[in-house]
Amino acid sequence: MVPTISTKGFRCSVDEAAYSSGREGYLDILSLVGSREAVWAVLSKLMTGNSAHIQNGNEYRTVRVSTLETGKVLTERLPSGGFHGLYLSKALQDGWVLVGAAEHELPGRFYGLLNTHLRLPLHVAWKDWLWEHAQASGMVEKLSSTWVAAYTMNRSIFELEAAVRVALVNRELPQIEVRDAA
Repeated sequence: MVPTISTKGFRCSVDEAAYSSGREGYLDILSLVGSREAVWAVLSKLMTGNSAHIQNGNEYRTVRVSTLETGKVLTERLPSGGFHGLYLSKALQDGWVLVGAAEHELPGRFYGLLNTHLRLPLHVAWKDWLWEHAQASGMVEKLSSTWVAAYTMNRSIFELEAAVRVALVNRELPQIEVRDAA
């Protein structure tokens, strides 16, 4: 069964919903799919302070979002003729959000994000160390999400670059296997 969200007589499908640990019942990410009218109606009702109800099978959850001043809505028509709406809280707009279908995907995705933004070249053999260090240091915070694994980064990735440099000097990073080219 596809999860749905409803408010004031409008209903659409929920692609994803993620909650921060800071405010109970408040969404940081909400991804909706449905008719243009239903998606706009649900997002509009939420943005004006109304609550909505997410139903997933027999489970019901009342949710809210921050107001438009602190949240952002993105919408797009889908090739199928449907409509997609995405709400991002202000907290997530200022940082990075890391999302994967399962937890085991996140070290690789985190490595890819870091490798494209840091000046220091990283080796793929370090991806698990990088992810574990980010979790242990509090650099990433797990969001309570419904169907995916989601984390937000609450500090600069350049802090991690400094930690990698220290780990390199102290030989704490996993060894890189070097192969002969001959």
